[in-house]
Amino acid sequence: MKIQLFNVLDSARDVQLKVESAQYRLESNAKKINRYIGKKANWYYQHKYSLRTGSNCEMDKAEVAKDLATLTGHYEKFYAKMLPALGKSTAELLRGEHDAAVALIKKIEAAERDEPEKPNYVEFKPDPKLVKQAKIDEEAMDELRAAKRKNTRHNQALRAAYEMEMKQWNTYELNRKGRLADAQSEESDRKDAFNNFAGVVMKMKKLDRDDEVTSFPEGLDKEIKAYDAGVKKVLANKTEQTPEENKAAIARNTKSQALAQKNLDATKARGKENQEVKQKLIW
Repeated sequence: MKIQLFNVLDSARDVQLKVESAQYRLESNAKKINRYIGKKANWYYQHKYSLRTGSNCEMDKAEVAKDLATLTGHYEKFYAKMLPALGKSTAELLRGEHDAAVALIKKIEAAERDEPEKPNYVEFKPDPKLVKQAKIDEEAMDELRAAKRKNTRHNQALRAAYEMEMKQWNTYELNRKGRLADAQSEESDRKDAFNNFAGVVMKMKKLDRDDEVTSFPEGLDKEIKAYDAGVKKVLANKTEQTPEENKAAIARNTKSQALAQKNLDATKARGKENQEVKQKLIW
């Protein structure tokens, strides 16, 4: 998956470099047309640079189309085959994590313990006869006091056991509620992650590409505007001609060039013959 994604990015970079080269050649050729023809309307430069612009465009068009086809192949392989597989595996992973978080919440909720019941304290109810006897008998009074102490110790033991149990229950429930809050937060995060991923996948499926650039970064936008202004300036220096008139002018230039070359060759030939005649006359 990573290798295929790298192939997509590498192919996109190749297309970008080819486009930048084409832009540079087009801009450079426009500058040369403006520099040479603007100063001297020579048919040689007119013919040379009028042909070079078209030939460079055709060459760059073929190079860009070739790299664009490669990019399209890599992207379709990544998008049509690997991306759905990645989306499916990622969705299953996210769904599994969410299900695990939900199961953990249910487990923690099921582990809730009931609050300990308050003990039933034994109310001290001495024998009425013993109470009456204790008023006149010291031994009966001691027996009554011992019974009361026994009842008090019994209730104190019940209270101590209840307080210990309550302390353990509070500690357990505080820990359980903390783990429950963490699990609920984790479940919410997993749910959001799954929904966000599903939303992105749906957008990718419904995305209609128009390959139209509506805005550029500030630096690139400035360069593009300067280039457009330069091209318009170059075109403004040329006469307004129809394509047929341009073809006719090129044909005349070609014919003129052939005639000039023929005359030049004839001149060179006559010069050699004249030099031989001069040598004979001198001597």
